[in-house]
Amino acid sequence: LALGAAAENIMLSAPELGLEPNLELLSWQKPTDPVFRIRFTGKNRKTSDSELFSQIANRCTNRRLSVRKTMQPAHVRALKQEADQANSLLEILTEPIQLDAIAQVVGFGDRLRFLSQALHTEMMSEMRWTAKEANEKRDGIDVATLELSEANVQVLKLLSSWPAMERLRDIEGGTGLETPSREAIFSASAFALLRSRSLGTLSHFEGGRALQRIWLRATALGLSIQPMSVLVYLLDRIENGEAFGLEHETQTGLRTLHCRYRELFPGDSHSRDLLLFRIAYTDPPSIRSTRLNLDDIIE
Repeated sequence: LALGAAAENIMLSAPELGLEPNLELLSWQKPTDPVFRIRFTGKNRKTSDSELFSQIANRCTNRRLSVRKTMQPAHVRALKQEADQANSLLEILTEPIQLDAIAQVVGFGDRLRFLSQALHTEMMSEMRWTAKEANEKRDGIDVATLELSEANVQVLKLLSSWPAMERLRDIEGGTGLETPSREAIFSASAFALLRSRSLGTLSHFEGGRALQRIWLRATALGLSIQPMSVLVYLLDRIENGEAFGLEHETQTGLRTLHCRYRELFPGDSHSRDLLLFRIAYTDPPSIRSTRLNLDDIIE
């Protein structure tokens, strides 16, 4: 997904520099193989995508909460159109009863994630607890971008302790772990699922290109996007029989969630679920994530 989004940024930017980009997908076999190559010719051609290009620097994850506002039908159509043009599918839930239902599903998924040692360890390895750590590592999730109060930051630090979570799991507690995601969706105008139109090896790459266009269009329309990505990957493991490494209780919970999830997003044998995200009308984020310097990642 990330590589597809990066490729789409290049395809949008090249014409603005007077270049014609030609994208070639490569037959990669292992994670270290290149996925795509872009060659440029010096044709000075502008495209109709200048508006999307202008939003590349503005696009960001926004986790701010606000009072739910009804999603404008024209905005729903605009986002779906971007997906269609990128050969992907975008399903958008806007009805309050649908949003309440998916909030329960995502919230319970978060609870399972906190109470699974394997998933908890992975999640906490992504956290950057201080501005110094975020600036030095320049990856992961800067806690400051979570838009939490100082009291809730301290609660999160407590939740980062696996022994505490293990004790909570042993007493079958943890319902409060569902609250943050549920509140985030309760305040959202819509909740969306991005799907590929194929099951091929590069379906995620192609979906990443679509995701970037959707996100840029949303930014141009004044919409905030917050990916809530973990659940779709965990459910994919359940569907494909690849749940090894997860505790029995976690697998059982995910199978229960899978049924509830499919009531809202019915499965399709010709497509693949790629990403879940919330859509909202809200103020800009109070802080943006720090990312790696270009010199660190481009050869």
